[in-house]
Amino acid sequence: MYYEVYNYHSYHVGEITDLDNLSYITLHVFLPIHHNIFSGLTNEKSKIFTHHQPDNIVYHLENKDVIISENSLNLKGFGKVIYNYFNCDNIKEAIVKDH
Repeated sequence: MYYEVYNYHSYHVGEITDLDNLSYITLHVFLPIHHNIFSGLTNEKSKIFTHHQPDNIVYHLENKDVIISENSLNLKGFGKVIYNYFNCDNIKEAIVKDH
């Protein structure tokens, strides 16, 4: 997570209480493999990272709903329900139309 200070971006490690104060967030991308299982590596064994502005974040999953081990991610409980909701074609279309 980064803050903008004097036209520079400064890395931040602490707790965030207001997303509006962040200039961007670095995200490790996990690609879907099967249902609620995702891989942190591409077919070429590379990791994908991206930087996004906080207002691009649609939903934040609680740690208790996410299991990360090495380079895989598994959703459980409410995290799985939320992923399935946002993965529906009509919901994705609605999100894209609003932006």
